[in-house]
Amino acid sequence: MALLEYVDPETAELPQYECDSSEISLFRAVLLNNPTVLERRLSYSGWLRNEGSLERELKELAHVVVDRTNECEYCTDAHTQNLVEVFGFSEERIDAIENREFDTFDDRERAVMRFAEQVTEDPKRVTDDHIEALRTVGFSDADVVELLALVTSAISANAMMDALNVHPVDRQTM
Repeated sequence: MALLEYVDPETAELPQYECDSSEISLFRAVLLNNPTVLERRLSYSGWLRNEGSLERELKELAHVVVDRTNECEYCTDAHTQNLVEVFGFSEERIDAIENREFDTFDDRERAVMRFAEQVTEDPKRVTDDHIEALRTVGFSDADVVELLALVTSAISANAMMDALNVHPVDRQTM
């Protein structure tokens, strides 16, 4: 069970946020303890996930790599569901992510995944090779910054959910 109560969305004014599910997320329910923080967080992360120049599927893929690298149970579950339900990822592709078998993905996906993994594991060791791998598959410097912002936002979400002890099984209590 989470360290803070989940706020019942029926009793709270929810900030507007475009998401792939009509179901209230535990992320939102726990952050509703401070609606202003939730609103600002959703504005920023929502823009990163749904707008910008990068394809939404690549962004979700990067998010899952971050979630799995950080072993964030809640975020891994939520974003893996999105890859399956929204983007049609097969069980084989999900298993490949889980096993870090990035070679089974296309060049763009692989560059994004390796970049996301490196930034998550050790951002000080991101090299020219990581950036060049992104450029080689068509990413501009502006795209690299957008991807970096998405990855660090995902890292932040992982830290929040882990620090508050949020787990997928908590959905049963909502």
